[in-house]
Amino acid sequence: MSKTKALLYAGMWIGIAILFFWWQIPDLPIVCLFLACPFVMIAGYKYRRDWKLIEAAERAELNQPLTPALPMMSSPNSNRLFVPPPLDRRP
Repeated sequence: MSKTKALLYAGMWIGIAILFFWWQIPDLPIVCLFLACPFVMIAGYKYRRDWKLIEAAERAELNQPLTPALPMMSSPNSNRLFVPPPLDRRP
């Protein structure tokens, strides 16, 4: 059951409870509120689960280095940029 579906069922039962309370029918609003409780708990559990997943993904993104690590240079004084000589000046 999805969060949306659970919240819709909970809202339906709470709405029915409000109607019964408004019509002054005893005991039925309490029953409807008890029937809404499991759906509220399901939606709350799924909301917290999703929130924790989002936080974990954000933390993992923050812990990654901003720039990728470059491999070590093979020779100590070498330059990473190699520009060959122009074609007309080659021997």
